[in-house]
Amino acid sequence: MNNAAFLKLYRETWLELRVMERQLAMSGTTGRPRGASTLHYDDMPRGTNDHTAAAIQQQDGIEAAVNDLRAQLDGMEPRYTALLKFARNYRDRCILRQYYQLCQTDAQIADCLCVSVRHANRLRAELLHHLDNVSTMSETVVACPAAS
Repeated sequence: MNNAAFLKLYRETWLELRVMERQLAMSGTTGRPRGASTLHYDDMPRGTNDHTAAAIQQQDGIEAAVNDLRAQLDGMEPRYTALLKFARNYRDRCILRQYYQLCQTDAQIADCLCVSVRHANRLRAELLHHLDNVSTMSETVVACPAAS
């Protein structure tokens, strides 16, 4: 997997984690989603069709998904950190951090760097091209250690 595909996957994983964490925050401490009306079924037997039981099961599923995504991101972290070392300047590090880790848009990055949105998009494309070239060059050097 080249660096551009890896960074895209890294960003998508962060976005998915944020969505899941928001869903997890929406569930209350009782297991019921916030804002749900409080219904009491005093004269009915409570079973698995109960709204609270369903909300608790959903919360457990979301917690498991969040834990899986965090483990996946922990596995991706060493490669992401290695890519940060190949950043040429502050702009590259800013783009890597804000776009791929903080999941900000090109407009937000452009505001941070004081450039136009189009220029920020171009900078991101150049960075991906640079990272792919650096990785292929380092693989070539590592593949031929006897050449030196």
